[in-house]
Amino acid sequence: MALTASLVKLLQAGYTSDSQLRTALTYILQVGFTEDKSAFFRELAKNVSQQGDVIMTLAEELRQEGLAQGLEQGLEQGLVQGLEKGREEATFKIAQAMIASGIDRMQVLQLTGLSEEKLETLAH
Repeated sequence: MALTASLVKLLQAGYTSDSQLRTALTYILQVGFTEDKSAFFRELAKNVSQQGDVIMTLAEELRQEGLAQGLEQGLEQGLVQGLEKGREEATFKIAQAMIASGIDRMQVLQLTGLSEEKLETLAH
């Protein structure tokens, strides 16, 4: 909170432009000088009315960026999981076809890379 109080004093004195404020806040957030980013932004906006719009606009931009990053990570993770599941299902189908064709179980294990336990689940 000492950082917030010092920053409020500096901003209230009117020594910074909007551009300087955006740069300083972005740096503070990237370097990690604050634990609770939301509380940090709220406290600044509450105490610095003349630049509160800039502060809240930056907070909203960062929130949107975070949402976009989270969505991107979720989609990527879902794609990887889907591909893995698809490969596993294809391997199971191949193993089932091999067993139905009369290929020896040990050969099926070697060729598909399936474990004995997974191969057992196919038999039932």
